Amino acid sequence: MKGVTESLAGRVAIIELQGFAIAEIQQRANTLLPFLPTNRWITQTKQKNQKHS
Repeated sequence: MKGVTESLAGRVAIIELQGFAIAEIQQRANTLLPFLPTNRWITQTKQKNQKHS
């Protein structure tokens, strides 16, 4: 990286990660489909949250 003069000092990001899911611990996570929320799921979740607020 010759000629790079810009410093990377102070450019840090800290993120918090959730723990492993049971499927990940049991090493079967690759057999599960990813969760992709549908419009129906989003609508139902919003309705449930409105009832509780």
